Amino acid sequence: MSKTYFWKSYFKGASFDNSPSIEEALDLAGLNWKIKYVPLIWECGVCSEDGSYLYDDVPKRRGIVREDTNEMLGTVGKIFTTVNNVNAFRFLHSFVEEGTLEIQYAGYFGEGQKVWVLAKVPQSVLVTDNDTINNYFLITNAHDGTQSFTVRLTPIREKNGTIVELGTAAMEWRLRHTRSLPDRMADLHTILSSLPVVIDTQKHIIQELLKIKISKSKALELLEELFPIPLLSKRPLTIKNKRDTIYSLFCSDNEEYAVQGTAWAFYCAVIEYIDTGRSKKLENNLKNALTGTKKELKFDILEKIMTFAAQQQLVR
Repeated sequence: MSKTYFWKSYFKGASFDNSPSIEEALDLAGLNWKIKYVPLIWECGVCSEDGSYLYDDVPKRRGIVREDTNEMLGTVGKIFTTVNNVNAFRFLHSFVEEGTLEIQYAGYFGEGQKVWVLAKVPQSVLVTDNDTINNYFLITNAHDGTQSFTVRLTPIREKNGTIVELGTAAMEWRLRHTRSLPDRMADLHTILSSLPVVIDTQKHIIQELLKIKISKSKALELLEELFPIPLLSKRPLTIKNKRDTIYSLFCSDNEEYAVQGTAWAFYCAVIEYIDTGRSKKLENNLKNALTGTKKELKFDILEKIMTFAAQQQLVR
């Protein structure tokens, strides 16, 4: 397990050197608690005869509360079906038992509104001797009604813990919190069947990026194209600082000859900025990176890098 993940020192939860059972992981991460529904009431605004206000139930809504702390996690509709953490992640048990998955992290965001487990698959992608992409499945259970139960492939760069979206577009499953959720979770046992194809896709993309040479001058040109400064921009300095930060990361990654001046080094520099430099609140950086909030941006960046490289080849 890597010790260099940028978020390892401040995430809420626990990491594991030896893969525990899902029950042990949740217990060690402080996630072995249950949730309950509570009614929501509102002040009707009508005074009773004694001068006090009248209250009534909020229709079609109810609250979700942690049983151990009585912390209100959110409000949900009547059809929202809660799944306690142990039940939500229980389907991982067979994968862990057979060695298909290794639980390395378990954590949560906020006060428990979103709970997640990061389970590593055996298939990694070796870029160079000092650069490896470890593939994980991120499983997220939301208790606040803002997100479906989600399983998504999450490739993490071992050097720093950034999430490189390579071949992951079709490797995400979302299940709504309805009464059928517990039964439908059994279908997730089929999700690993397409993994070998995805690993091959990752290798192909990385090899293509390693073949594309990007000089420092071309890197500056590409940054101007990726992050243009509008003519009437109110914050041109912010955009310039973004470019400068990414350029600095691109140059610093050139310590390894194998990736020096390549599109792979440039892509990783942009990803590192997206994952670590966009929010002053550290937990938000991790939340955005892990849950794929910026995945579409990363897909777009990758496509633009490939298009830029193709145009440069035509110029030659």
